[in-house]
Amino acid sequence: MVLARQDPLLSQNSKDRLLTTIDGSLEFANAREKSKAIWEGTMREVNMVAEMGGQAPNPVMLRHQGRTQCHLLSGANPGKPLVINFGSSTCPVFMANLEKFREVPHVFLLQD
Repeated sequence: MVLARQDPLLSQNSKDRLLTTIDGSLEFANAREKSKAIWEGTMREVNMVAEMGGQAPNPVMLRHQGRTQCHLLSGANPGKPLVINFGSSTCPVFMANLEKFREVPHVFLLQD
């Protein structure tokens, strides 16, 4: 019969606590790396620059319906302008002017 050798310095409870600490440290390191990657990606997109006649920035966006990701230019169609209005539904001035903005597509439809 073979007996498992016990480490006289560490009880099983101590070993379990040590492993839990190591696992927690690894989770923290992974979370830190993920956070760093998200931050760097966000900063890249925030600092995108549009130049007249150049290629338009194409950052990742979150669709309101379905909460899925898409790219800004996924809504663009060749030969048709892509009009984007940035604002907040919590801003009274933005909401007051939203009706005027909704008429912009009709102006382009009348030109066809």
